[in-house]
Formats: sequence, structure tokens, C-alpha cells
Amino acid sequence: MIVREVRPQPDQPRLAALAVAATILALPVLMFAGGFSLVSLAGVALAAGLVAAGRDSAHALGALLVLGFLWLNSGANPVTPWTLVMALLMLTIHASVGLRASLPPGAQLGRDLALRWLRRGALVLAITALVYLLGVAVHEVDRGAHDLIAVLAMVLLGGLVLLLRSETLGGARPPTRDP
Repeated sequence: MIVREVRPQPDQPRLAALAVAATILALPVLMFAGGFSLVSLAGVALAAGLVAAGRDSAHALGALLVLGFLWLNSGANPVTPWTLVMALLMLTIHASVGLRASLPPGAQLGRDLALRWLRRGALVLAITALVYLLGVAVHEVDRGAHDLIAVLAMVLLGGLVLLLRSETLGGARPPTRDP
């Protein structure tokens, strides 16, 4: 019986390192946004260990839940610019682990696939920035019109997301066969 060893391409360890680095960078963001605590240090270490532990996305989900819990308990102002930085780090963790988990072991990351993921990530980050700006605007608006503005803006953003999603998925549909 011949056993073939599958060596991972350098892309997969790089994706793992990117996810771990983004997880560790959450600690200074938590410190700048809300202050330092030993719970944050232990939580980020746990999240980094979960991200580094394996290829499956369940570990990353646990890490993202830990980071979200730490963010909520950090006492950060909800409209601080650090919110966008934390969102970018969480997007980086999610995308790099998701991409790594979707590749077969030993497979190389193709240029087209990487560009597609980068475009979609940039789109998600842009929509996140719009929601953040909406939050800043609503925070500054008089409380009387607050609810109506928030509902209208969310409906508008929801429509934009659905439109962009349908355009993104439009090219991925398999061709139909004529009978």
C-alpha cells in the first residue's frame, strides 16, 4: 500500500496566519475602544487558539462569538470608529477561515477565487461602513424623527443588499438546458 503525503500549499498556512493575526489584533482594538482587562487578554488568546486549531469553520464561529462577547463587554461607545476596525478584523477572520475551509487539503488558492473573495469582502466592508455612518447620523439626530429615519435607512440598505446579492449570484447560476 502506497501512502501519499499531501503537503499544503503555502496559501493555506498564510490564510491561517492571517486569521490568527487578525484575532490577535483585536486585543489592541478592544483596549483602545474600551480599556484593558485580563478577561480581554484571556478571551483573545482563546479566540486565537480556536482559529489556529483547525480548518473547520466551527472553530472560527466560536472565536467570532468570543470576540463579539468581548466587544460588547468592553464598554466601547457604539459609534466609535473602532467599531469599523473591529468589524474589519472579524470580516478578515471569517473570510480567511471560510476560504481555507472551502479549499481541499493541499489545494492552491487560485487568483480568480482570491479576487472574487476580495471583491465581496470589500462590498461587505462598504455596506458595514454605510450602516456605521447611519448609526452615527441617527445618534446625532433629534430623538423625535429617530425611528422613522432608522427604518427608512434600513429598508434602503436592505434593498441595496438584495440588489447586490442578486447581481453577485447572477453569474454563478448554472446554464439551463432547453428541452
